[in-house]
Amino acid sequence: MNLHLKETRQHLSRGDDRGGSLAGSGLRVGIFCDDIVRFYDPFRQRRSLLQRVTKAMLQRAFSGVTSVLRGHIVATDTLVEALVRESSVYPELFVHSSAQDAIQKQLMSYDLAAQRRGQINVTSIEDLVNGRADGRRLAAWFHPLPGQSDISGVELSQVIRHRCALAYPITILTHALCYHELLYDFFLRFLLEGTYECDSFICSSRASRDAVRKIIAHIESEFRKICGGSFGYQGRVDLIPLCVDISKFATCDKARARDLLRLPRNCFLIVMLGRLSPLKADLYPFVSVLKSLIERNAAKQLLWVVAGTEDAGYSQLIREHAKASGLGKRLQIMLDVTDCTKALLMQAADVFTSPTDCLSESFGLTVIEAMASGVPQVVPDWNGYRDTVCHGETGFLVPTRWMSCTDDLLYTGPIRSATFDHFSIGQSVALDMQEMANYLQLLIDNEALRNEMSQRSRKRASDLYSFRPIAKQYEELWCELERISRSSDARPAPVRLSRPLYYHFFGHYASTALSDETVLSITAAGAEICRAKRIAPPYPAVLSGFQILDEDILRKALDSCLRDGHSDVRLGMLVELLGKACGYHSDHLRRHIMWLIKYGYLTPLDGPQ
Repeated sequence: MNLHLKETRQHLSRGDDRGGSLAGSGLRVGIFCDDIVRFYDPFRQRRSLLQRVTKAMLQRAFSGVTSVLRGHIVATDTLVEALVRESSVYPELFVHSSAQDAIQKQLMSYDLAAQRRGQINVTSIEDLVNGRADGRRLAAWFHPLPGQSDISGVELSQVIRHRCALAYPITILTHALCYHELLYDFFLRFLLEGTYECDSFICSSRASRDAVRKIIAHIESEFRKICGGSFGYQGRVDLIPLCVDISKFATCDKARARDLLRLPRNCFLIVMLGRLSPLKADLYPFVSVLKSLIERNAAKQLLWVVAGTEDAGYSQLIREHAKASGLGKRLQIMLDVTDCTKALLMQAADVFTSPTDCLSESFGLTVIEAMASGVPQVVPDWNGYRDTVCHGETGFLVPTRWMSCTDDLLYTGPIRSATFDHFSIGQSVALDMQEMANYLQLLIDNEALRNEMSQRSRKRASDLYSFRPIAKQYEELWCELERISRSSDARPAPVRLSRPLYYHFFGHYASTALSDETVLSITAAGAEICRAKRIAPPYPAVLSGFQILDEDILRKALDSCLRDGHSDVRLGMLVELLGKACGYHSDHLRRHIMWLIKYGYLTPLDGPQ
């Protein structure tokens, strides 16, 4: 394995510098934001009465309908806000043209200073690919929410780099790494597109960083076994944690927060916040922990609040289990909480816990939100949690146990789905529930310890996980990678399996093949349409957003056919004329000409075809 997977400097527990700063450098970093806009969770914001009534009616009509909060979307949205607000670089936000208005509105919600707003551009991907936007100004490219769709896949960043013939760094933020399809659709595709020494996978925890290294080594080894030849990742794996907006989780009077939430003032409040699903955290074993704590603290009122979004029906199962255990009044479940309610819950809590046992938990944003609120954390010693929680200082890490027991799951993902795999694995991860009970009891008994942990938590969250320190680490990383990129020349993709040669594959479908030698004549309908206010027909909203037709090109094409009284023109000459006027790719122009033929505004004459 090519270990350009360099060991990165540790900055999870101290604020060390990478060296170098982008402050005042004027370097521009492209950030792809399309999926952040498309998947932004609207229920995080306060809803109107009409929206609440509509949602309630839908849930009654269709049993199990509920929103699902995805932590990686919230984390990515928060990170981009941090970079926009606090970074010294000039972020250029790239989206598909249909999402430009949405991202502009989101920028307005950030309430930026006029000078900072003027430094931020919102540019469409289409403009960049077609050469209407200057990609050569970019010092680096950042894809914070890579998906597996055609328009947001991990290789999108490389396709754009190849198309623009540039060698700037590409940085990809990783999230859940455990889905079997990622091996092909994420990592292999990224490697096949070709990488540079200045490229980087950014991981939010040491555990996920180590997992990325193992995954890349496995893919490289398997590919060489099957295909032979030289194959390897040339880039690096870096470590930068996620962040939270500290100002949204400022501590306030605990009694007031509980009054607003209609929770008892005098209870000992244990809060769990996140996705309610056995795929995320099996809550059944914690019911037994709660029962033992209630029995040991008969004189105190213990209350467990579970908040978030759910996999349909799971909250009801937990309610029934708690009721059967005699704890019905000690459990309260809140679904689809807004950001405001989430902040109040954190401020009201005495302790935060999240008994996660899933492989997809790569960082744990809610732990940092609790930390920012000054709430001690009692969470599993699992993946990113062990980086963020200082055992004995900000909270406690509960021991976890697992073993090698997954060989029979090598082939089940494509057959029974990743859900089956992850549920099977989660049920084999054991948390030491006795230790969890002991840590919680220690905090129940010791108010002074809770207060000490609260102060340490707030300081740690502010020092390490607030907007500014995280934005600074990204600045320094991009500065370092930009320096490395100066010694790299742009080169074509080594493998182009994702580039379909549509006409080469399917050109024989047509009866007649036109060429640049085909002579075109404008029709009477074409001459008439030149005077029309609108040439392109209206399309449904789902298609109109693609903007495949430019009316200016269509008019110029028809005008060129009528110029000087000549109605006949060679197709290739028309493409050349349009290219000088518009600057588009020649095939983009040929498709416009074919559209005019399709609608009967131009007609091909007999001759070379």
